[in-house]
Amino acid sequence: MPVAPEEPEPEPGRELGRDPGLDPEREEGRYSRARLVATLVVLVLFTETAPLELSLVYPAVRSMASEFGPDHVDKAVTAVNLAAVVSIPLVGRLADLYGKKRMMLCCGGLFAVGSLFCALAPTLPVLLLGRVFQGAVGGILAVAYALIRDVFPRRTVPVALGIVSTGIGISGLGAPFLGGALVDGFGFRGVFWFLLALVLVMLPLAALILPESPIRQCRSLDAPGALLLGAGAAVLLAGVGVGAREGWLSGPTVGTLAGGAVLLAGFVARERTTPEPAVDLRVLASPALRTPLIAAFFGVSLIGTFGYLLPQVLQTPPHGAISYGVGLTAFATAGWLFPQGLMSMLGGPLGGLLARRHSPRLGLMAALVLLSSALLLSPRDSRTNAGSC
Repeated sequence: MPVAPEEPEPEPGRELGRDPGLDPEREEGRYSRARLVATLVVLVLFTETAPLELSLVYPAVRSMASEFGPDHVDKAVTAVNLAAVVSIPLVGRLADLYGKKRMMLCCGGLFAVGSLFCALAPTLPVLLLGRVFQGAVGGILAVAYALIRDVFPRRTVPVALGIVSTGIGISGLGAPFLGGALVDGFGFRGVFWFLLALVLVMLPLAALILPESPIRQCRSLDAPGALLLGAGAAVLLAGVGVGAREGWLSGPTVGTLAGGAVLLAGFVARERTTPEPAVDLRVLASPALRTPLIAAFFGVSLIGTFGYLLPQVLQTPPHGAISYGVGLTAFATAGWLFPQGLMSMLGGPLGGLLARRHSPRLGLMAALVLLSSALLLSPRDSRTNAGSC
């Protein structure tokens, strides 16, 4: 009887295009329950760098402005967001090629370097360079969610994602008090020293405990597309800043905004024609993703704007020409941010359970309704209400 030739074994780490949802090893329990619990704990702590980066730095903006001047210190906030926009598609593609755990560790290393630059920054450009390196934190979040999808049993993925997202609530719960104490005691540099210490503790734990995803996808890296996206967003934001200073119909404003629009149009044109785009616009425009992404955009915009502006309003000293200043310390401001963090912490697991038992749309709609109601019920005269607390 002729013997069928043996099929060659796949090259290690090159299981191309395998669907993790159909992986029998994953369904039967590739890893023990104890290993999965430890993985989840490390992922929660490691991904804390992203919400902590926001919760700790926002109260420190006034401290940075007092040292570097108020004119351009807002770039310290936008720089990290722009770097995250560029890094997420690049890191996601590199994770498909070389491994999600490996890319999480690389992003953590870049974040540590950025934190060190910010803590030692003698000038604003050095601070902005450090903030750009800290933008790698966006890649940590994206890869962490993908690692959960690849490693955890499919039925537990929604709950695991909800638990990891709860880290944002935990940070919102304690980080404002921690950030306030650091800023009041050591200035903005104390915040960045703390972030550096946190990442240096988490990197070896992640290297030892996190499993590597067995999924690999051999696709090219569309670096030009990601750079066009980042450059276009950066120029548009610069145009907004120029418009606020020189008027929205001035020549520099119109030219800068037009330049950003041209760059973004070039990004769209490239992504529609390149075989392997950095961001697949066809997938984003599909009915399954279009509506959730639009809703998430407005929800995240509300949360980010509220989180950035509220500490500035509360810490601004009262002045005759300013109707909103309260003059609270950074630590006292934390008391106003505590309820938001508490509800975020409770909402993460609840959203995962709703997605598992009903549909993700229900959880998203409930969250947006509660968020909008909270903003509408916010006190209008912050000075009077703060003084009565």
